[in-house]
Amino acid sequence: MSIRMLRFTKAYTPLIKLPLGCVDTRDGLLSGILTGAPLSTLTGHFCPPNRAYFPCFGGETMRTNAPRILIAEDHRLVAEAFKGILETDYRVVATVGDGRAMIRAALELRPDLVVVDIAMPQLNGLDAGERLKKALPKVKLLYVSMHFDADIAAEAFRRGGSGYVPKASGLPEFKTAVLKILRGELYLSPLIARDSVRGLVHSHASLAEQELSVRQKEVLQLLAEGKQMKEVADALNIAPRTVAFHKYRIMGRLKVNNDADLVLYALRQHLIAA
Repeated sequence: MSIRMLRFTKAYTPLIKLPLGCVDTRDGLLSGILTGAPLSTLTGHFCPPNRAYFPCFGGETMRTNAPRILIAEDHRLVAEAFKGILETDYRVVATVGDGRAMIRAALELRPDLVVVDIAMPQLNGLDAGERLKKALPKVKLLYVSMHFDADIAAEAFRRGGSGYVPKASGLPEFKTAVLKILRGELYLSPLIARDSVRGLVHSHASLAEQELSVRQKEVLQLLAEGKQMKEVADALNIAPRTVAFHKYRIMGRLKVNNDADLVLYALRQHLIAA
């Protein structure tokens, strides 16, 4: 497909090149479905003013002054669907697949809003979002999940979330949630019992029956994901004997006797996906 070069006048401004890694153009699976053609890597052409971020087919481009959104979702198909519905109105600065990568990307790219999947590997979305809010208090978090449970939604708001949407809600509701959150509103899907969530948020109750330290929760999640001691140690940059010590303390705190009980606890606390 060719794009005709336009003569530079007041009506047109140069295309701004994408920072490396901001938009993945390696395949056109979702982009082809949503726009009729895969994304292009064309540069050096001209686009109308305020629509100069990158070219999209069908006449759509991204505004340079649009709110910046980071997507943290470990299922690529879902992440691409989120990106496809958002990028005509917003600037999607990156997509990442785990909680640690989310924190690193957000600290570097400073988005206005982060879409946070609760069940992500390495570091779950609730813990990752809570840490990010401490580092960037102004960033807005929209939590997404497979769950309809009021207690999980309440926990998301307690962790600094501005919205909670089950993935079964559909993309139009997802886009509505993003719009309202960026306007400064809170958003809770109508699929969740609002009164139950409100009561749980104000009750100061936590999902965890026994409070674990931040490091203990990191170790627990990685062990529950099936990683060996050395893999956990490498991921957290600590010694394997330190991992063993944390595991011993966790099992004592939770009063469990084996690895299967640890996995069941992690599932109940939504540290890992079922």
